[in-house]
Amino acid sequence: MSMEKRLKQKTRIITFAIVLGALFISGCNNTNDSKNEPFDYGELGVSEYKYPEEFAIGDNLRAMLENCAIYYTDYDNSNEIDAEWEQGFIHNFCQNSWFGYDYLNSIGDNGGLTISKEQVEYIYNSFSGNSAEFMSLTEGEDIKIDEASSGFSYAELLDYKTEDNGDEINLSVTFKISNAVDGDIEKEGKVTLIKNPYSCFDGYSVKNFHIS
Repeated sequence: MSMEKRLKQKTRIITFAIVLGALFISGCNNTNDSKNEPFDYGELGVSEYKYPEEFAIGDNLRAMLENCAIYYTDYDNSNEIDAEWEQGFIHNFCQNSWFGYDYLNSIGDNGGLTISKEQVEYIYNSFSGNSAEFMSLTEGEDIKIDEASSGFSYAELLDYKTEDNGDEINLSVTFKISNAVDGDIEKEGKVTLIKNPYSCFDGYSVKNFHIS
């Protein structure tokens, strides 16, 4: 075999090896991407939210914002959370008889009286857009949702104006806050939402929330 033919054959072998290596790396990356999902959404019974062409506040998102107007009047999702905050979140979002949304209601409608640690963490992810392990809960611990309670305040979203910035939605909001002490009070504020396709709050999470 001539030197020229040997060089051509060697070049073809090297090229083939490079292509195989690239395909192998690509396959590994695709596998890792699928494992990077924070939850098994199929196991949780959650489907990806289909966004409409124009933004509108759905029932689940509205309920969440009204709940924030009571418990999270000055919230930023970059803030650190601790065990006390976790327990407050469980009380406000998982054991609140005045706050209902489809994901939690569907568990109760199917006879479920408890939710798991993972389900609590999924609800937190839906609310904040962040993934976090609730260290105040233990693996296998059941959180009772049939022992719900609530405070003595009620919020109603009266009006909102929208500014769409791609994956972020900026809202100017007006709430009516009602309680036995102060009666009805209107409060205005600013909210920034971020898209979170698997959020149980109509595909959105709260980046920050402030009313005064």
